Amino acid sequence: MSLAITDFCFCLTYFPTFFTCEFYLPCDRELRQILAAYFAFASLTNLCVMTVDRYVAMVMPFKYVSIMTSRCIVSMVILSWLFPAVLYFLIAVILKQLASEDTFITF
Repeated sequence: MSLAITDFCFCLTYFPTFFTCEFYLPCDRELRQILAAYFAFASLTNLCVMTVDRYVAMVMPFKYVSIMTSRCIVSMVILSWLFPAVLYFLIAVILKQLASEDTFITF
């Protein structure tokens, strides 16, 4: 479910805003790129969480229920949303302050 939400948010923030901002209205390109990159990164971390879940299920099938409790799964999903936010926005802010505008857009 979390992966579907991140993919939906990525598609919602990238494609409609791309066409709207490029052809119809002037928009903030940096904000659009930052949000799209965040949701793409969040989607990637959600895939990693799903991979860990399936790995534990295949390698330790009898211990899966005791390892993957609902608390563990909720914390993994929350971390899969927070990790990209902290890492990406922290790096984006640091690069914004230290580097020129061209370097930030490349990032």
